[in-house]
Amino acid sequence: MNSGSPYTPEDSRGNPSPDVGSKRMPATRTVDMRIDKTFQLNDMLRYGFFLDVRNLFDEENVGDVYKNTGKPDDNGNAPDREGWPTEESYQAALANWRARYKDPINYSNPRIIRVGATVQF
Repeated sequence: MNSGSPYTPEDSRGNPSPDVGSKRMPATRTVDMRIDKTFQLNDMLRYGFFLDVRNLFDEENVGDVYKNTGKPDDNGNAPDREGWPTEESYQAALANWRARYKDPINYSNPRIIRVGATVQF
């Protein structure tokens, strides 16, 4: 578990706050697991198998935020309801905006599972 990294907030025009590093991103937590089993074949050869799981509980940790909102998925420019001819077209624009600005680079890796074998001689 780690406390969130500091960042310098910006206003809506992109001007940084004079308080450098005054805000913090959300805390992060992750659990990794590795299981190994090794066998001795003879005096010179050992072999084994492993299971390596990173981010075991598949936590969606924040790695970066939009500086003007402090959120990883909101750049502060969501479409307004006004100007859209129908509710369906507004909802489509809002869904498009959400998909576009929920940038995967702002989040940690999802669960990664590796299974493998080792040979030592």
